[in-house]
Amino acid sequence: MKIQDKLLLAMWSIAYQNQSVFDEALKGRIKALRRQGSHSAVIIDSWGLALIKLARQRGLTCNLNVMELPWKLLDDEPADKTGLSLPLEAELQAIIQEKGL
Repeated sequence: MKIQDKLLLAMWSIAYQNQSVFDEALKGRIKALRRQGSHSAVIIDSWGLALIKLARQRGLTCNLNVMELPWKLLDDEPADKTGLSLPLEAELQAIIQEKGL
């Protein structure tokens, strides 16, 4: 199977919430990426991380611990924005209201 096929298989497994197929698709994707590493090295698999994030939202888990998928760094909690403001917030608000945006 090609890398793209593994991606499609992972998406299918997320849609049908099939944990075992999801795990195997991710493993296969990483193996394929590593095989092509001499041509174009992949340090972080952004597509794989997106799949993991989507899988988490659908109730699946990821226990694949490889350097291409630092899934433990995915931040699922919203940032605390209290106390943060733009330096010219009042001026920006005035422009937005003036333009009617």
